[in-house]
Amino acid sequence: MADLVTKQEIRSVHIIKKSGESNPMIIARRTLTLRQQGQDHPVEVTLAAPRFETGCWLCHYEIHWPSGPRRYFAAGADSMQALILAMQMVSAELHTSAAGKAGELFFDTPGAGFSIPTLPSMLDLLTEEDARSV
Repeated sequence: MADLVTKQEIRSVHIIKKSGESNPMIIARRTLTLRQQGQDHPVEVTLAAPRFETGCWLCHYEIHWPSGPRRYFAAGADSMQALILAMQMVSAELHTSAAGKAGELFFDTPGAGFSIPTLPSMLDLLTEEDARSV
C-alpha cells in the first residue's frame, strides 16, 4: 500500500512538471536572525513541496546563509515522510552549525531556538524553549 500514489499527489506532480518550473513550489519559509559582532543578518530557510522523483518522494530545502545558500533534500516513502525528514534535517543543520552552537542564530528571541521539529537523537541540543515544544 505504501507505494500507491493518490490522485492529489499525481495532480501535484503533474502541475509542477507541466508548469515547466525548474524550482519547486515553496510551501514554507522562515527567516532566522544571525547576530554576529553586534550586527544582525537574515538567514532564510525554505521548504519546497514534496515531489515524486526517481521512485521516491523528495522534499528540497534551502538555508540561505550570509556566506551562500545550502541546498539539499530529504527522501521518503511518501510525501509526508519526506516533508518531516526535511524539517528534521533543517533543524539538525541549524543546531549543529557554528552559529547555532554559539547561540548566535535564533528565530524570534535570542537563545530561544528555532521552533522547527528535530530528530529525537538531537534533543540535547535544543534550547529550553524549543524543548518545551517537543
